[in-house]
Amino acid sequence: MKFVSIYSNQEGVFPKITFKEEFNVIFAQVKDPKAKDRDSHNLGKTFLIQVLDFALLGDLSKNHPFKVHVDIFGDFIFYLEIETVNKKYVTVRRSIKTGPVSIFVSDQRDQDLREEPESLWTFPTLSKDNALILLNELFDLETIAPFKYRKGLGYFLRRQSDYDQIFRISKFNPVQINIGNRL
Repeated sequence: MKFVSIYSNQEGVFPKITFKEEFNVIFAQVKDPKAKDRDSHNLGKTFLIQVLDFALLGDLSKNHPFKVHVDIFGDFIFYLEIETVNKKYVTVRRSIKTGPVSIFVSDQRDQDLREEPESLWTFPTLSKDNALILLNELFDLETIAPFKYRKGLGYFLRRQSDYDQIFRISKFNPVQINIGNRL
């Protein structure tokens, strides 16, 4: 599965991001010459990961920006297009405010579905649980069976703190195991 693009219903605030065919890295650099004392923190890298995770039907913690700032993000709808291993293009439509998830499946890449009425979506108004099941089937990731597609996302959608220990993802806060010199 490959990300194709992510966009929102509010392009002026969250413009469309198109991913490259190859490897993608989120990199931010302060380019304002007057801001030489600033670093590359607080530029939106982690926020983009949170948006991608949300569009992939992740849960919202009580500290998630969408919950903390519902007054700012409440009207946002995100669209994430993903290429599957079978060369199908799956777009997930998920709103911050409303519960239903809609899924569009196509043979064509890079479609803008913001203006498409709900009735034209392949799978309109699904519950999150049903959408999770359907996405797992559509992504058809046989190589990770019996696990579901969300199981490995933490290793690909990594936050800065996830690089402190390569095999430990901070999101899960597992018990630390000392494996000594076994590796």
